[in-house]
Amino acid sequence: MPAVELDHSFAAHARAIGPYDGRYHDIGEVFSPWFSEFGLQHARLTVEIKYLQALSEGGITRPITDAEKNQLASLSAGFNLEGFARVKAIEAVTRHDVVAVVDYLQEKLQETTLADVSPFVHWCLTSEDVTNNAYRIGLKEAKEQVIVPAADSLIAAIADMAEKYKAQPMLSLTHGQPAVATTFGKEMINFALRLHEESKRLEAHQFKGKMTGAVGNLNAHQAARPDINWLAFSEKFIKNLGLEPISHTTQVNPNDDIVHYLQSLQAFNGIVHGLDVDLWLYISRGILHQQKGGVGSSTMPQKINPIDFEHSEGTLEIANALAGVLVSRLPESRMQRDLSDTPLFRQLGPIHAQVLDAWRRTAKGLGKVSPNAEKMREELRENWAILSEPLQLILRQAGIGDAYEVIRQKVQGGRFTEYEWAELIDRIIFDCKITDSEVQSKLRDLTPDSYTGDAEELVEKGLPILQNKNGTTV
Repeated sequence: MPAVELDHSFAAHARAIGPYDGRYHDIGEVFSPWFSEFGLQHARLTVEIKYLQALSEGGITRPITDAEKNQLASLSAGFNLEGFARVKAIEAVTRHDVVAVVDYLQEKLQETTLADVSPFVHWCLTSEDVTNNAYRIGLKEAKEQVIVPAADSLIAAIADMAEKYKAQPMLSLTHGQPAVATTFGKEMINFALRLHEESKRLEAHQFKGKMTGAVGNLNAHQAARPDINWLAFSEKFIKNLGLEPISHTTQVNPNDDIVHYLQSLQAFNGIVHGLDVDLWLYISRGILHQQKGGVGSSTMPQKINPIDFEHSEGTLEIANALAGVLVSRLPESRMQRDLSDTPLFRQLGPIHAQVLDAWRRTAKGLGKVSPNAEKMREELRENWAILSEPLQLILRQAGIGDAYEVIRQKVQGGRFTEYEWAELIDRIIFDCKITDSEVQSKLRDLTPDSYTGDAEELVEKGLPILQNKNGTTV
């Protein structure tokens, strides 16, 4: 058995009460740079530094030299656990997390040639001017660096299955009952294309930042420096943060942009959840093989459980439920400001961790399954009655007006062997007086596993749509 190193990190993970700080800490750590307390304070510090630079560029403070700009950049880039500890020590006194960052930055500036401009740190700002942008910078970077690539990776795994098994016939079920034939690849391309559309929406989504003061009117700015076009200043500052400016606000950024982003995640998750369920059911029917490996049951040695799809399914339900709380609540703020959104924003990390965890587990599960071609053919050959659809259509085309009802009376609820179906076709040809040899051949040549329509062509049509930024098919 491999040895376990009992270091501080191991102890912290062992005692964590949340899965993404404990059992699945590797997933949580992916988003730590943006949604941890350290990440949030780092982002706030960065916003404050960039604001101070913007004040200088706007002529509100003295010009900042290139050397001083490098000093400011190093304060942001060099923020570490020691700096974070100092921020937390200040917060223990101020009882305000944004003020703690402001005091920390002013302390640091006293050690530089920028000491004289330190009074302009957080000048005319409200805490929300800093925090709303800090969260959105984190959301934007997490989306671009993790979420969209993970979405595209999952889509590529599904597309690979679609292409590989585009011609593999299988029985489809509608309302849980045998319907007609399809192909496994066609069912996979459906999911890939739907997810592709949602991924494009995620990638194109723009987060909106605000810097408009205590109640959204830039009151303090106008009082202090009425000669400055503060609306233009605000818009330029937000754009320089990589965000889209929003000018009409209270103290609170309305959060509609975050709501729409979370709804896109929910939509993507809903499609993945449907895929998980379908694959679970295919495994249950025996039409998908699972790779051997690991222990499936503590008491039943034969078991291979579809745990990746089950894990993804449950995790997506939690992610969507938690995102739903934010979706319904974030657009609201009592009059011009209340703090009920603060605990909601702190759930962005867990939501993102659950999303990434689920998507990765679905992709992992896909890598462990493959069609059981023999079982798929067996299912089809046990359900010759699925040919009643083309049967009644061919008969109607041959002029048998009541063909649907004639066939329904003979096949509804019944099961037929290949021999019994052949007998039925002969009887129908005789009873309906079908003398056209071409029509007779059409009826006799139908088989369940060849009645797949344009399934294979639909896969081939869908694959080129799933293209990455370089224009190559994923």
